[in-house]
Amino acid sequence: MNILITEEQFDTIKKEEFKKILFKYWDIQKKKGKSPELDEIVYDITGVKKNSSKDYDLVRPIWYEYNGGYEKLFSELREETKGKRFNIKGNHNLDIVVNVDYVTAYDISNSGGMVDLICSVYKGTVDYEFYDADSNEPEIEQNVDIFDVYHDLEYDTEEFTRFINDSIGYYFNKKFDYFGIPLYVETTW
Repeated sequence: MNILITEEQFDTIKKEEFKKILFKYWDIQKKKGKSPELDEIVYDITGVKKNSSKDYDLVRPIWYEYNGGYEKLFSELREETKGKRFNIKGNHNLDIVVNVDYVTAYDISNSGGMVDLICSVYKGTVDYEFYDADSNEPEIEQNVDIFDVYHDLEYDTEEFTRFINDSIGYYFNKKFDYFGIPLYVETTW
């Protein structure tokens, strides 16, 4: 006798099995006195690549459910970030202080959503590479005030702003990884 099931039914069964396995794994972490997390073992168990669409559709919703729901995690994330000041270090000797002004969730579905962190730059320094007008050679000036760099670039700030956003985004995604919510950063000057 053959039993045929649809792909949707198969995915539901697979998700329920993953859910049982992951809940058990996270319960074991708790029993050992560790905080449950979306570590590499979770992705090895499921065979899902971290930060892939399958991760957001399969693993993250299970994580959110285990932790009381996406809304609860988002609320805790907002509480830990909004109105707070962070000192961030990065590539090119970046040392920047930002305020998190807004924390906004969007694209919310059954599988969670994304979060925008809108940050204002408070102060900072960075190594600045520019071309010397006389020699037409690149030069690097160390620890330049970040606002001076931004204003010196005048209308060509897109690449610099992307560098700042990426650096801040990397910091926040690493620092708040335990929420399991993807974060995107925009800065205001």
